[in-house]
Amino acid sequence: MGIKTNNGWGEVIAGTAAKDSDKDGMPDYFEEAMGYDVNKDDAMTKESDGYVRIEKYINWLGASHMHITDESSRNFDLRTITCGFQSVKPTYSVSAAENGTVELLADGYTARFTPKANFKGLASFKYIVKGDDKTEYTGRVEVLVEKGAADESTVTDPSDTPESSTTRIVEKLRLRGNSEAVKIFDMNGNYMETSTSNLPQGHYIVRQNIQGRVVNFLYNKN
Repeated sequence: MGIKTNNGWGEVIAGTAAKDSDKDGMPDYFEEAMGYDVNKDDAMTKESDGYVRIEKYINWLGASHMHITDESSRNFDLRTITCGFQSVKPTYSVSAAENGTVELLADGYTARFTPKANFKGLASFKYIVKGDDKTEYTGRVEVLVEKGAADESTVTDPSDTPESSTTRIVEKLRLRGNSEAVKIFDMNGNYMETSTSNLPQGHYIVRQNIQGRVVNFLYNKN
């Protein structure tokens, strides 16, 4: 991270900025999920809970979070945010889901969150991690649900095998006529890129807007 080479300031890793039509600091995907106007600078509009809108975006972004772009359940690996517990045989539990349901899968560390039908906006769930040394921590994962179930469909392409490549995915995108707004997310729903070229090996969700219909399909990069 460059800590030893620049006097401890760390390193800012460049990436592709999400689209922000009105340049108010909140990306379009967040404004659409929250029901805001993507063409109006309304970042400082105060809502009934006392928070201005951009505070809600920053609070979501700065917390442990996930991003759901369709109606399906989404898995979140709790080990990724509890690295300090991995040497003390951690056990996990999940509870207190808001605007959805949450369950712990059989592996003991994966939380599966399912948003309420036709819901879009902010959701969340609580997790507790305990170590065999009697340490314990309670945290929360903030969830942004971008589309309600009635607005979107999900397609899993059966040709997405471990042999998939960047070339094949580009060809597939070209075959999907009138496609636009390609976005790529990791399996926790976090926005990554608009191109597969710089992605590390792994599994991703590719999202397209095809003639007004949002379609998601799986992509494996090796």
